[in-house]
Amino acid sequence: MTALLAFLFIHPSALYAIFLILLAVSGTGVSLPDEVVLIFSGYLAHLELIDLRATVATAIIGLVGADVVGYLLGRFAGKLLTRIISRSRHAAAIAKKAEGLFMRHGDKIIVLSRPLISIRVAVPMFAGHTRMPFKKFLALDALAAVPWAICFVLASYFLGSQFDLIGDVRAIKHYFFLGLGLAIILFAGVKFITSAAPSQQ
Repeated sequence: MTALLAFLFIHPSALYAIFLILLAVSGTGVSLPDEVVLIFSGYLAHLELIDLRATVATAIIGLVGADVVGYLLGRFAGKLLTRIISRSRHAAAIAKKAEGLFMRHGDKIIVLSRPLISIRVAVPMFAGHTRMPFKKFLALDALAAVPWAICFVLASYFLGSQFDLIGDVRAIKHYFFLGLGLAIILFAGVKFITSAAPSQQ
């Protein structure tokens, strides 16, 4: 067990895998925003615990991969989601308006929705549900995701010295993972409670 924990905290390949998982989960909207993961990974690259170029590549793959999963979910499970939403007239009306808006301005929405945390999770699903060609979606999504990932990782990398407000961060890097994990659990728990509250009324 000790060896496994040491591997997770020290080995670069394990760190990249963790970042991929966190970015994939962030694409579902139930965890921390991907900006937090990108900034944290850039900071670890600043500490020279991981390679900068590999970190950027991992960030891009994670962001685009999460959106591809959302696209496939909307494409192959769109009818099921529609049936679930149709049980609520209010939700069905909103979904219908959103679908019509996406049909008219889908290209712009995919590119411009990246900074909008509350919207970008649903955008890939709408793209799949409305049968947007996969290659077109992938190109538009990459157009937004690539510079997004590069900007956040590089900003954290080059401004990393501003974060070194405590002693030897390299020696206590496991506390960063612990704090990040607890923050994700707390964020997901609060989001679950707030989303479940209306249904109890």
